[in-house]
Amino acid sequence: MKLSRWLSVISVFAILSAQSVQAQTEEVETENPYKRKPSTFAIGAEIGMNSLSSLVGINASLLTVPRWAFDAGLGLGMNGLRTGFRGRYFFSDAKFAPFAGLALKQSSGTGGYSDVKVTKDKEETIYRIKSDPATFTDFSVGIDYKAHTGFNLIVSLGYSYSFTGKNWKADSIGPIPTDDAKTLFDFIYGSGLLLGVNLGWAF
Repeated sequence: MKLSRWLSVISVFAILSAQSVQAQTEEVETENPYKRKPSTFAIGAEIGMNSLSSLVGINASLLTVPRWAFDAGLGLGMNGLRTGFRGRYFFSDAKFAPFAGLALKQSSGTGGYSDVKVTKDKEETIYRIKSDPATFTDFSVGIDYKAHTGFNLIVSLGYSYSFTGKNWKADSIGPIPTDDAKTLFDFIYGSGLLLGVNLGWAF
């Protein structure tokens, strides 16, 4: 009889303890509805201009260190195949977290001449252009949104600097680029504004 009473008391205590833990957990979640949940890995598709994976590509992120992300990108752009590595620091633990990033990228170059059409004053000129391999560094800021479901949106803005300097050439048998065309090619193949939008999933 005493044993059954003790078992009843223990059962009631266990139930009350479980309910207390659940209530505390729900209270914490209620108090922090905008805090991001920890993840270890994320992957996504990116489009942009001078971004980590160039015009279009894929990015993967390692998220094992609090408030840090270590990204790797692979994609295609005007400079051919591009690979890149970036470190980002988050200024907040919120789902919408601002960040600053520093990246190092390498492009393969186009490998040969291709036609580039330039239109000015309704007049079209086709230049034969190729780009050489080049190394870039990026300075960027942005917003990283990570929902509790795992959905991840990254928007980056910054500047991409080419260590190589001028890395494009015009074919000698084609038209000679004008000053405006040279400025355009410097912008396309060299240093310039960085913009990237990445959609993915965090695990």
